[in-house]
Amino acid sequence: MPRKKVNNQRSAVNNQRPAAKKVSNNDRVKPVVDGLIGTEEAFEVMAALSDVLADTETPTPIPGKTYVFEYYAAKPDLLYDRYPFVTVTGVYEWGFSGINRHLKANRNYIVGNQGTQLYEIKQSEINSVNALPLMELIQN
Repeated sequence: MPRKKVNNQRSAVNNQRPAAKKVSNNDRVKPVVDGLIGTEEAFEVMAALSDVLADTETPTPIPGKTYVFEYYAAKPDLLYDRYPFVTVTGVYEWGFSGINRHLKANRNYIVGNQGTQLYEIKQSEINSVNALPLMELIQN
């Protein structure tokens, strides 16, 4: 039997291997995390996030979804997070409530006190957002 050429042998071997599983990276935040050098301020991180999350910008939260945004609390003597990372638990006429993942506490957010729209965080991006130096605590 005649020998097969090396190219033919390789293609025969490649045809026998199972196809590689395609890995889809749905993490829009990972490039922001990978680009950090360690000297970034929270406002710089939020600016980078708003660019990569622009396709999920929304004015209205949905319970169960997670968002980041800029916020200015009006309540006196309140320690608050300027760039909260929040999973929404309820939506009301006055605003919404949710679990602030930075503070690990329930917080209320008043409509009109946001400095930006809400940027939805997909489930596949939560770990990346957790890794960002985004928390900036402000005492009113």
